[in-house]
Amino acid sequence: QPGSGSVDNVLGLAFTKRFGAWSFDTNVLYQLTNEGVQDTNLGDRFLYNAAVSYRMYGFTGASGRMNAGLPEPMYHGGPRAKHHHEEAPPPSRGPALDLVLEVNGEWHDHQRVGGVKDPNSGGTTVYLSPGLRLSMDRWSSFVSVGVPIISEPNGLQPEPDWRILSGVTLNF
Repeated sequence: QPGSGSVDNVLGLAFTKRFGAWSFDTNVLYQLTNEGVQDTNLGDRFLYNAAVSYRMYGFTGASGRMNAGLPEPMYHGGPRAKHHHEEAPPPSRGPALDLVLEVNGEWHDHQRVGGVKDPNSGGTTVYLSPGLRLSMDRWSSFVSVGVPIISEPNGLQPEPDWRILSGVTLNF
């Protein structure tokens, strides 16, 4: 879908905390939309997400422990002691698979064309989105299926039955 040609301001915050195999992620994003071509403003947007994920298999992060039912690595027949000076083997960077459950919310302001508000635009939708995330080294991919638990469009608009989101990320 083509946009309005406006240059918009975007402000966002994100927070992630890992607890072993569990992770909590949240973010908010506000888009302050400006007027574009043909005197059109597509309306401000506020997007918010919260997710909990569980590492089913693979590298868990900074601790270097694997979450596949394996114990802490052994060093000379016992767990690594704080006073032990031998270098630990590097953590595995193989594939990791996470189960993810998200709540995704979207609020859209009314569109305005020629300064006139379109009463059949904008609204609020909140999705419950289970999904999977596969990670390896610097790459990550995900897929989730969102089912609306709140759907409050303004005026006469089609309401979503479900949505599929997918993506690929490369960390630098």
